[in-house]
Amino acid sequence: MTNKSYFTAIKNKVDETIKELQALDAKKIANDKLITSGVYKDDYVEELRAENREIKHAKDNGITRAESEIQKMCDSYVQELRMSEGLDGSELTDDVKLLNCGVKMSDKDLMGILARNKGNKTMEQIVSRYANENNIKIDFVYTSESMQSIRIVEQAPYVAKVVMKNYSDSSVYDRLLGENSDMYKAYNA
Repeated sequence: MTNKSYFTAIKNKVDETIKELQALDAKKIANDKLITSGVYKDDYVEELRAENREIKHAKDNGITRAESEIQKMCDSYVQELRMSEGLDGSELTDDVKLLNCGVKMSDKDLMGILARNKGNKTMEQIVSRYANENNIKIDFVYTSESMQSIRIVEQAPYVAKVVMKNYSDSSVYDRLLGENSDMYKAYNA
């Protein structure tokens, strides 16, 4: 999965849920008009009120169901991102022998290894870990793209929940999921 396809799946689920909620609102509004018209007998009015209570439960259940599905999408994608972050033995270079030979490495030694292995995620992680474990200060911080993505991915269920709970206010949707939103920009970069 990509960030863009993840965002699209979340957005589609939110859009689908909002349409369901709007359809339920339309039914409730129609019932309310019949209830307040004064034309119908008390038995029928009570049926309409009972139906309105069921509509409220259906709306709550729809949001809860969508939240659960979105959380499952999030959990699955986070797991995929974490798996992609693992060390890859095929990316090991001979420099790893220097880290395991028993000689205490200096910060300059480690920076040299990093310079020779620039862009090699496995070697960057190993050198960064070595520096941390041996209290060696180096001018390098390993930041993985997937860990940065995970932080963004984990925000999506909360954003979706806020949008669905405030579905009748289109400005909330626009601010949080619209084309000018930070989330849209992050996933479509």
